[in-house]
Amino acid sequence: MWNANPSPVGDDVIWSKIGTRPAFEERVANHFAREAAVAVDGGRSAPPFRVAVALGEPPETADSILDGTVDVGGIDSSHTPAGPDPERYFGDRIDEIYFHHVGREGWAFIISPALAEAGIDALTPGQIASVYQGEVTNWQALGGPDQEPFVFLGADVTGVDPAYESFLRENDAVPEALGARYGQADEFVTAAAERDNAIGVVQAGGVRIARDRGVPTLDVLVDAERRTVYDEGYPMTDDVYLYTLGEPDTRERAFLDLLSSPFGQHTLVARELLPVEPLAKS
Repeated sequence: MWNANPSPVGDDVIWSKIGTRPAFEERVANHFAREAAVAVDGGRSAPPFRVAVALGEPPETADSILDGTVDVGGIDSSHTPAGPDPERYFGDRIDEIYFHHVGREGWAFIISPALAEAGIDALTPGQIASVYQGEVTNWQALGGPDQEPFVFLGADVTGVDPAYESFLRENDAVPEALGARYGQADEFVTAAAERDNAIGVVQAGGVRIARDRGVPTLDVLVDAERRTVYDEGYPMTDDVYLYTLGEPDTRERAFLDLLSSPFGQHTLVARELLPVEPLAKS
C-alpha cells in the first residue's frame, strides 16, 4: 500500500481488491507523509520514501532495531500463554525502545447468532471448557435454548500450538465433544452462521468476516469482569506492537500513522489482526 501510493480518486483495481477507499483525497503515502512533515512529491508507485519489508526471527529483528539497521520492527509472531515479552529480546536496552500498539493477534470464540439472541453472549473460561469437554450436553444448562451444542476448532496441524489449544490445556479440557475442525476463516464463520447451536473459534483476521456476516464473538468473563476480544485479558489474544529505537523520526511516524489511522486499521491491520478498536460493520 505505501509503496504503491495509490490515489483515492483513481487506481480502481487496487480499491476493488481492498473494498474501501480513504476519506482523504491525496495519494495514500503522500497524505501520511505530509501529516508527519515529510516533504511530499510522490506519484503512483513513487512514494515520498520507500518501505522495505522483511521477515526475521525475533532475536535478529530486535538486534537490528537496536543497531539501527531496522527502523520499525515487530517481534510478536504468535500468541503464547505468557504473552509477548519484548524485554527478553531487547534486554537492558528496553528503556530505549518505544512501543507502538497496532492491533491484537490470536483467536476469538464465535457463536451462532441465535445463541447470542437467546442470551449466550458471555461465558466463563470454565463454562467454555465444559462445553468442549462434553460436560454440557444442552445449552439450557447455561441459560440458553434447548439444543445440543455443536463445537468446532481449527485444523489439527502437527507442530503448531494455536491459542485455543493452550486455552483448553489451561482449563484441563479435552475436546471430547468436538463436532468438526476447519482451516479457513470463511469455514469457521459459515459453521456458526448456518447453525443455531454452534460455538467455535476464528483467527483474529477472521473477526471482520464474522462481523460482516452477523456472527458475534463470544465475550469471556474473567474474574467476574466481561472481556471482549478487543480487551486486554481476553484468553486467546495478545497485543501486537511495532518497535522503534527512541522516538520515531518523521518518516517512521508517517508509516506508523498509516497503520494506526482508521483507514489503516480497516484496510491493512484488520486483514490479519484485530484492530485496536472495534470497527463499524462494513
